[in-house]
Amino acid sequence: MATREAFLFFAQIRVVSAGELSRGLFRYLPPATSAEFLLGAALIVLSLLGAGWAFQRRADALALERDSIIVEGKVVKLWITHGKGVHFRVTYQYPESGDLATLMFQGEDALPEREFHQLDVGGPLAVKVCPADPANHLIHGARPRPFSNPAGFPIALAVLVAMALAGIINLGWWWACRRCRASGFRS
Repeated sequence: MATREAFLFFAQIRVVSAGELSRGLFRYLPPATSAEFLLGAALIVLSLLGAGWAFQRRADALALERDSIIVEGKVVKLWITHGKGVHFRVTYQYPESGDLATLMFQGEDALPEREFHQLDVGGPLAVKVCPADPANHLIHGARPRPFSNPAGFPIALAVLVAMALAGIINLGWWWACRRCRASGFRS
């Protein structure tokens, strides 16, 4: 025969004064102000803009890597700058396609010393051009474009995600303090 046991259900009601400190995170952190809201919103907006920029740079690098043609450009100017090290600079012109009768573009870039000393003003220069976007180009010997290395893209996105999470934490803290003030509690 089964025994009958009584279950007691009860709720504890606790009266909290308006001056008493709240529990949880409110106990350790200062109250949030509009600065937390502005910082959180700014971090989220900057991370979204940065992600858009990173995706665009990666798409440009892939387009240049996969769908490019090599055209012959012309060296316009060569010079060396001194500052934080020695930099070998070149200004050049190149056509948007292999046809010389097309629109000419102009660019400027830094080269390694070995490549720099092989060039002459007015001489030829190999330029890799994306036919879909002629402004997306790379001269022979120059550093690759940002995010042409596939490892850089996920690292940049991870940093941007961390920045967005910091923004979300700031907004959450501002929201929690706002709700706490609206209900009459002070932290």
